[in-house]
Amino acid sequence: MKPSKTFAIAVVVAGTLLLGVGSPASAATGVRSASTVRWQVVAGTFVHERGAARAITRLGSMGVRGFVMERDSRAGTIRFEVERPFHRTEAAHRDETTLRGDGFKPTLEREAAEDSGR
Repeated sequence: MKPSKTFAIAVVVAGTLLLGVGSPASAATGVRSASTVRWQVVAGTFVHERGAARAITRLGSMGVRGFVMERDSRAGTIRFEVERPFHRTEAAHRDETTLRGDGFKPTLEREAAEDSGR
């Protein structure tokens, strides 16, 4: 093998090991760091994709950006959520309060808890 190929393989293997292996203490206790826990403000849940798209358009016309549509299929039903992710709880609460004042009925969800239930 050429030295460049060997180096490339070594870099890929080292990167995989670094990304795939956490600290032994966190693996044993199941504790996640605060930066991996994400929150999301769900502005609305809709049965049809068209309703979710309209909500995103309405939010955009009000000057609220960053909301995306997510297909959510829990318990055999398909729903479309209009949501915006956050890394900090304080920012998510601020956005939730703003949406409530604009006539929406938002909910605050923990994304890490949602992912573990699938």
